[in-house]
Amino acid sequence: MGEIFKTHALDIPEICSIIASSLGRKDLASCAGVSREWNDSFTPSLYKSVQLSKHVWALSEALKTNSTLTTLSLEGSLMGNNGAQALSEALKTNSTLTTLELKGNQIGDEGAQALSEALKVNSSLARLELELNYISGNGAQRLSEALKTNSTLTVLELSFNSIGDEGAQVMSEVLKVNSTLTTLTLGCCSIGNNGAQALSEALKTNSTLTTLKLWHNSIGPGGGQALSDALKINSMVTILREWEWELEME
Repeated sequence: MGEIFKTHALDIPEICSIIASSLGRKDLASCAGVSREWNDSFTPSLYKSVQLSKHVWALSEALKTNSTLTTLSLEGSLMGNNGAQALSEALKTNSTLTTLELKGNQIGDEGAQALSEALKVNSSLARLELELNYISGNGAQRLSEALKTNSTLTVLELSFNSIGDEGAQVMSEVLKVNSTLTTLTLGCCSIGNNGAQALSEALKTNSTLTTLKLWHNSIGPGGGQALSDALKINSMVTILREWEWELEME
């Protein structure tokens, strides 16, 4: 059974060093840099006091040559764009990591751009979690460029990023051509009727997506009707019970 690393907020630099030095272990299959207790117990001000850059770079260097790690969780580390860029460089050569959890890391459009470049060449990552970051419609556009050709990613979580209708529209373009993505979460992303209508058009032809989460957006009756119409002709019948979206009635 693989090892799981857990730490407290003020131990982040130390744990990054430990993880980096441990990545050569053959039995290491999972690495969690943040525990649930960490996320619940510390305030953002404590997070901000920790400087992660050099430690994330060290971790990324280790990932370039590691051949056993499959899951890396760095939730709430607030690594920012620099950290995302460092990890992206590692993803270009790493061929074993399948899950990367980067929730709550202050990653913006620059970080999204770097991750996009990595996704264009990476051949193993299946799950990418980017909730609670600073990605806008522009960042979503960058990610979409990679997703049009990427053939390994099956789960992309973008909830709590302000991608807006622009982001929803570029993701709809992805869904028209991508044949591997099965789960897309866009909850609380400032998506309105235009974004919902764009997504609904993509759903009419997409045959692989099984879960689309659109909770807590600004979708009114028009967008809701468009989604309902799309579901009537979508061939993935099981999608009906797996959808999580709610309307903010005007």
